[in-house]
Amino acid sequence: MLMGFIHNDYEHTSEKFKILYFKRWGEECVYKTLKDRFHLENFTGKTENSVKQDFWAIILAATMLIVMEEEVKIEIREDRNDKNNKYEYQVNRNIFVGILRNDLIYAFSGNTTRIVHGRLKKVVTKDKTSLQ
Repeated sequence: MLMGFIHNDYEHTSEKFKILYFKRWGEECVYKTLKDRFHLENFTGKTENSVKQDFWAIILAATMLIVMEEEVKIEIREDRNDKNNKYEYQVNRNIFVGILRNDLIYAFSGNTTRIVHGRLKKVVTKDKTSLQ
């Protein structure tokens, strides 16, 4: 819909379209993560309910990824602060998604909040070197 609108709009300059495109870039990156790394379009069932469950589970996992990734970034920054590296170390998102996908269900299956929190902490700190 938007592309058709842009394609047929001859009143605006290409510079304005460039600005609009870059404003959308963040959303495009989020969708790419949902689609490519969390396999958003690969539903486990065909019923409306199973599709909704899969969708919301992926949204939850992606939200947790963002929150946990920020914590790991802070830890990486603190660990690397005095190293004077030319470039800042970053989280390897592919590995992090794999860790989340494999360990998230286990983490949430704890009987108490304390157990769940402890397991989630282990997911965040699991092999930090592999996340860099």
